Amino acid sequence: MKKIRLSIDGRDITVPERTTVLEAADALDIVIPTLCHRDGIEPFTSCMVCVVLETRTGKLIPACTAPTAEGMRIETDTPAVRKARRDSLDFLLS
Repeated sequence: MKKIRLSIDGRDITVPERTTVLEAADALDIVIPTLCHRDGIEPFTSCMVCVVLETRTGKLIPACTAPTAEGMRIETDTPAVRKARRDSLDFLLS
């Protein structure tokens, strides 16, 4: 199986192809909050609490379903990420 190299919060990791950003972060002991993700259940991106910033594109992506890609650089704790998570929680609780 092909290996993917990426960086999460400045820490490099190599993971098997088809690994999600959430799984890669977990392998580095980086906690990304989730509400709808459960082990053994297919992710369906319903809560958006797990968003992270992909710095090459500047886009916020859901870590639970986003596949890792070669050279990807992820930030899990930026002002934009915190705001997006807060907005998601506000929406879910409204």
